[in-house]
This record gives sequence, C-alpha cells and structure tokens, in this order.
Amino acid sequence: MKHALLLLIFFIIHTSAFSQTSSTKAVKTAAIDWVSDSHDFGIVMQNNPVQFQFEFVNKSNKPLVIANVKAGCSCTKVAFSPQPVLPFLRGGVTVTFLAHTSGIFSKSVTVIFDNKEKIVLNISGEVIQESLKDKKKK
Repeated sequence: MKHALLLLIFFIIHTSAFSQTSSTKAVKTAAIDWVSDSHDFGIVMQNNPVQFQFEFVNKSNKPLVIANVKAGCSCTKVAFSPQPVLPFLRGGVTVTFLAHTSGIFSKSVTVIFDNKEKIVLNISGEVIQESLKDKKKK
C-alpha cells in the first residue's frame, strides 16, 4: 500500500510538471485563430538569440493584413510579412529574443491587423550564463 501511494504521488507530481511547460492553447477571435498566444523558451544561454514563430489562420472571408507589430522592449525583435493572408490560409509573426541579461524574462508583442483586431503575444524563459549551463542540468 505504501508503494502504491508513493507511486501515485510521483505520477501526480510528474504529470503536473509536464503540463506546466505546454503552451499550445489555441486563441480565437472573430476572424483570427491563433495556434498559441504564448511560448516558453525554457533555459536560454546568455548572448544566444532565440526565436519562435506564432502562427494564425485567417478564418474570415476577406484577406487580412498585419498592420503593425509592436515589441515591448528593444531586446525583442519581430518579423512578419506585409502581404495579405488570404481566407483560411496561415500567417505568422516571428519573435526573436536577444538574451543579453541573465535572469527570468517575460516579454510581450502586440499584433494589430487592418480589421482593428489585436492580440498580445507573450514569450518567457530564463537566461543563464554559459558557465551555469552544466549546473542547471544537474
């Protein structure tokens, strides 16, 4: 009985730890269906840029254009196509984080479309110095 209880506790802790790292919740608006509005990079090496592409589907019956994308700070760069995304096709915004300072980070990017819809996308993680890489793995 004691072993079964320990096994159950281990299973609960194990599954809850993995469920926290998942960031694949879909976000829907009237015309836009985002695959996810957040991404956790986990551990990032200092001075090593990382990037992630946020994807969406145009669910409207008209082409959509990304009118503007605003990064929350200078350590976050964005790239997107100015071309219209045709109905029921995919588009995306690529976010690059420049990991200059060590520590936990959380950054946001605001995407505004020509139909006035907007969404705030979030990235997060922890930047560590190269010398700490081996210590974090243990």
